[in-house]
Amino acid sequence: MDLKSNSRVNNFDLIRLLAAFEVVLFHGLEHLKINYHQPGMQPIFSFIAYFPGVPIFFCISGFLIYNSFKRNSNDIRKYFKNRFLRLYPGLWMCFIATMVLLFLFGILTFSDLGNRSILGWIACQTTFFQFYTPPILRSWGVGTPNGSLWTLTVEVQFYILVPLLFYVIRASHRYKNLLFGAIIALSVLTCFFFKQWDAHNIRYKLGEVFVLPYLYNFLFGVIIAEYWDRLKPLFVNRFLFWLALYVVWVLLFGFYFKSYQAGYWPKNVQGFAGILILSMLTISAAYSNVSLSTKILRGRDISYGVYIYHMLIVNSAVALGLTHNFAWLLIVFLTTITISYLSWILIESKALKMKSSRVYETDRTGY
Repeated sequence: MDLKSNSRVNNFDLIRLLAAFEVVLFHGLEHLKINYHQPGMQPIFSFIAYFPGVPIFFCISGFLIYNSFKRNSNDIRKYFKNRFLRLYPGLWMCFIATMVLLFLFGILTFSDLGNRSILGWIACQTTFFQFYTPPILRSWGVGTPNGSLWTLTVEVQFYILVPLLFYVIRASHRYKNLLFGAIIALSVLTCFFFKQWDAHNIRYKLGEVFVLPYLYNFLFGVIIAEYWDRLKPLFVNRFLFWLALYVVWVLLFGFYFKSYQAGYWPKNVQGFAGILILSMLTISAAYSNVSLSTKILRGRDISYGVYIYHMLIVNSAVALGLTHNFAWLLIVFLTTITISYLSWILIESKALKMKSSRVYETDRTGY
């Protein structure tokens, strides 16, 4: 199976959507203060937590963005134009929705628009530093208007890093395996380095949005893309194998030994290996029963919208006191899906049609 010729037939849209749903689920459970620690429910939610959305996004990003640049390596402007059109039109629409909600809930007034911190926040939200929240906005909902957007800061760093990585790999020739190993080792060591600081320390907070601690996860996708011709027999129609392997890993090291947590930064060898297996499962799922996503979604890729809009809905629910009930979580899901669908139809799909040259399904990011 040639990757490029079959790029329109894969399950990446569906995988992204399921990953986004996982993020919505646990953000909703946490912030709506829903008690799911009950007999019969706890094991189910604990198991779902071992399929974390963000690490899945980062692996997919590595695989797809690297392949995107390989196709456009002779025209870097085309590459960045495509990346811009994937990320920013939807993000800017989300920002407008955020501003509307902040005004409706009385958090902002027109006089606040001259506030230096608000102007700085607006600049950050619409460009690169989405993790910044000024004190004046801390009173709404969970304390930050759209905390999930911190990953976009990391994603943009991936965008910038890929061309450099591509050319270094091409120049290294026989030593690229050592290069991959060295970068992965540096990334994992950075995770341990940042953990020495308290979570409220400014250095720790900056580390949370720095690309290096997440680079190992991204490189799993890059490496699979780089060696796809050799590795594809391990992934094509091998979903059940990787799923069984990962489930055994979770049951053994997650539930029995309790030494594996599927977090962003691995705490030990089991954590690193677990995310590696999950990454392989992710790519295999994309190339097993490849028509599944098309049959279910019919080309409507609402995953990015689900990810960027859901915390606006969660914050609104919290501000209205709609908590402690699974019914409110269901409403959060349905509202998020509806808004995301509208965003796809009205904004994102139209922006993607402006991409340079042919648009392949694999030319999208992890979101």
